[in-house]
Amino acid sequence: MISLGEAGGTWATDNIDNALMYGDQISIVPKPQRILRSRMDNVFAKYVDQKFGKDYHFDDATPEEWAKLRKGLLENGYDALEITTSSGESVQHFLILEEPRLLSIEKALANLAGEDS
Repeated sequence: MISLGEAGGTWATDNIDNALMYGDQISIVPKPQRILRSRMDNVFAKYVDQKFGKDYHFDDATPEEWAKLRKGLLENGYDALEITTSSGESVQHFLILEEPRLLSIEKALANLAGEDS
């Protein structure tokens, strides 16, 4: 599961059950295209501080460290970070780095059906 902690921002999942666990309202956003797939501590160690994953973990990150992570990922051309899940789990969780556009239910259903509109 995603621990929101100090991260804020927009978290997305492709699993409706997981989405419902975080509240009673769901927004539909397009799936990010330029995604970095990584363990959280690894990406924090790369973009924020090498001590992540050794001396402390991403759930200890401050809002300033989350902002630094977002800035570094955006500068490298990513628009989302995918949180890698346990092996065998097919659910995808994303931290979307910038405010995503919202899709209407009609547009989302059309996208799922593969229709152009």
